[in-house]
Amino acid sequence: GMVVPAWKRHILPTILQIEKEEEDEAGEREKTGLEERLLNLECMGADELRAALADLQRKAADLERRSQQCQGLEEQNTVLERSMDSIRKELSSLEALAGILAK
Repeated sequence: GMVVPAWKRHILPTILQIEKEEEDEAGEREKTGLEERLLNLECMGADELRAALADLQRKAADLERRSQQCQGLEEQNTVLERSMDSIRKELSSLEALAGILAK
């Protein structure tokens, strides 16, 4: 018989966990930097405020891009899952046919 990896059960959860840990670490670093900037707002001049605003706008745009990328990956995953279902059905049919031919 043919062995098909249980992508959804074993591989995907591991990848998602690693990605979440990386995002959490990055979020903590960004949070610390943002908190420091917010505490220093009173000391900032207009140019510094504009630069901080531009930085936050870039980060927001990056987050939006990542969100769209995740959505695209979720759609691709759905397509792949359907393909795997089709492959499983075909494999089952082939195994049944092989069983009949072996008799």
